[in-house]
Amino acid sequence: MTAAKAPKPQRKLGTSGTRIWTDITREYDLDVAELIVLETAAHQADDIARLEALLESEGEIQVGSNGQPKLSSVFGELRQSRLALDKMLDQLRLPDTSTGVALSPASKRAQKAGQARWQRQREREAQARGVS
Repeated sequence: MTAAKAPKPQRKLGTSGTRIWTDITREYDLDVAELIVLETAAHQADDIARLEALLESEGEIQVGSNGQPKLSSVFGELRQSRLALDKMLDQLRLPDTSTGVALSPASKRAQKAGQARWQRQREREAQARGVS
C-alpha cells in the first residue's frame, strides 16, 4: 500500500498540515476521495496550530464583560477543531500500524472500551493482592 510518489495538496499547507499530508501520503496510496479528506484534515491541523498560537499569545484567562476572569473562548474552538480533525482522519480508515487492519470508528471505540475494562480488571486484581 506504499505510494510510489506522494501527491501534492491542491492548496498551500502550513507546517502542521504539511507534516500530516507528507506522513500519510508517503506511507499510503490514497484514492481521490481520500486525498480530498486528507487535504481538509491537513488544513484543519493548520487551523489547530493557529488556535494554539492564539491561545499562547492571548493567555488562558480573559476578562469577561463584567470585568470577571473567564476562560478563553479559544479553548472551545480548539476542542471542536481537534474533534473535527480526529473524525476526518477516522474517515481515511488507515490500517492499524500494529495489525495492518483498518478499523472503523465504531471498532476503535469498542477496542478502547475493552482495553479500559481489562485495565480496570487488572487494577482490581492488583489491589486484591495488595500491589499498587
